[in-house]
This record gives sequence, structure tokens and C-alpha cells, in this order.
Amino acid sequence: MATDTLDRILTRTDWPTGLNWGNTKGTRAVAFVVDLIVEMSAFLPLTLRQIHYQLVDDLPEYRNTLQQYKSLSGWIYNARIDGLINWNAIEDQGRSFNGAGGWQSPGRYLSAYRRAARIQYRRDVTCDQEQRIEVWTEKATLVRILRRYCEPYRIGVQNCGGFGSGSAFQDAYNRRDGRPTRILYCGDHDPSGMWMSERDIPERFAGKHSFKPIVQRIALTTPMTRDLPRNYESLKPKDSRTPWYIERWGNESWEVDALKPPVLGKLVIDAIESHLDMDMLAVQHEIEKADITEIHRNIAGWRIDRQ
Repeated sequence: MATDTLDRILTRTDWPTGLNWGNTKGTRAVAFVVDLIVEMSAFLPLTLRQIHYQLVDDLPEYRNTLQQYKSLSGWIYNARIDGLINWNAIEDQGRSFNGAGGWQSPGRYLSAYRRAARIQYRRDVTCDQEQRIEVWTEKATLVRILRRYCEPYRIGVQNCGGFGSGSAFQDAYNRRDGRPTRILYCGDHDPSGMWMSERDIPERFAGKHSFKPIVQRIALTTPMTRDLPRNYESLKPKDSRTPWYIERWGNESWEVDALKPPVLGKLVIDAIESHLDMDMLAVQHEIEKADITEIHRNIAGWRIDRQ
């Protein structure tokens, strides 16, 4: 943690809400978060859970407990109110607003559509690969990060939202195209997360859809957990999968959120590229460039009269 960030907080006295940012654990934690956001600027917005695990790793007085996590939530809320942390730097995907929206005129709609046509075209650059690849995760908080790394390969990300819904499984079944399908799975190392990749996904596909994709867990694997802080919540004794998990991996668990985004990204890239012919991929990217040139030539003559 940069000391100048902490000094800036301690010496300023005109906080908008009048909160006391004295030399407390909360102040030191917030100073660390401010620096973390700068360090991770390419991966914003972060989630509270991701921030929590970085504090566990790097701030000696910060404890890996549920109560500490709740305290962190309050500290960050106050810091955002007081302008120490930008509201857009942290996201809460569980609470979203769905607006109606609309266009003010046909002209504006057509202008936006023309701009979109220039920049949104993507070719299926893996269409001639030997297998289809998808990335699945139980954690909605990871979807944005995973999409960032999967997009250059035009590989889709399935947000299971915990255990995937029947519709998600049927949609995945409908996406099959005759090639083998490989699912790269990212999830927690706990009873539910391990059950999903080891039992639920392959068994549901086989039993309900007569479909057998290859399910490959890329995170978290057991060797990865050695250097990660444990989950601050205990295993749930009422979870029917807990005895199955303890028998195989013991009574400790870990969350995939504890991985730094660049680390998770490298795991995803390495897994994807290990199953692709990269020369064929490069050829498809060159074809995509030619496609985009053709699209630009076709829309250059569009005339939009109404604004």
C-alpha cells in the first residue's frame, strides 16, 4: 500500500459526510483499496469479494472472516460517499436496474445503427476448428472478466448463476454443431462448485440430453488452492454435497474470486489455446479484416435524411 494514499486520507479533514477517517483499520483498508483500484484499472469494475481476498493476502491486520467482510462493505460505502473511491470502480451484479429507453428520432437510430455496423461485426474465427469450446462459470461476478479474455477467440461464456437452469442446458445442447464440445469450467473449490463440474454438468447432459461434452475444470483446481486464502465461510453441514466433498478434499474450501483477474485470464487463455490450431485461427482473423472492409464499403453510401 502506498503511504502517500494513507497520508492523504489522514491529513484531510473536510470529508463531505463528516466521517472520522482517523488512523483506524478501516482507513488503512480503504487506502489499500484505493491503490488496488489503480493497480487493477484495466480490470474494473471489481467486486467486493475480489477486494476482500486481496486484503486478506496483503494487509496483515485484515482477517478472513464474514464479519470482516461486512465491515469492509461499510468502509467502502462510506469511502464512495466521500469521494475516495469512484462509484464505477466496484460493481454489484446482484442488484441491477432495467430501464425502458428508446430513440428520439429515426435519424438518430439509423446513425447509431450505422456506427454499430462499423464496429460490432465479429467473424466466427473458430468455425473450422476440430472442437467447439465454451467457458462456463457458476459466478456471475466473473462473467465480465472471462468475456474479456474469451472475446478474441469468439468463445462464449455461460453464466450458470450457481447450478445452471434447464433452459441453459437446453440452449447449450442446441448450440452443438457436430463437432465435439469442450466446456472449460471456472468455479469455487467447495461442495457445490466441485459437484457442478464433476457431477452435475456431465451427468445432466448425459441423462437429460444424451449429450456428452468434455468438461474440463480450469479453476479452481486443488493445486491452485495452496497459495490462496480459504473461504471465510465454513462448509455448510446441511448441504447434501458436503460429505462427498470432505471425503475427497477435506473440510476447507476456496473461492475462485480470490484469483487476481490477470491470473484467471492467463488460465483461460492457456486452456483455450491448448485446444485450438492457432495457425487456422490467424487465417480466420485475416478473413475478418477483409469482411470489415467490405462492410465499411457497403454502408459508406447510406443516406440518413431525418435527424
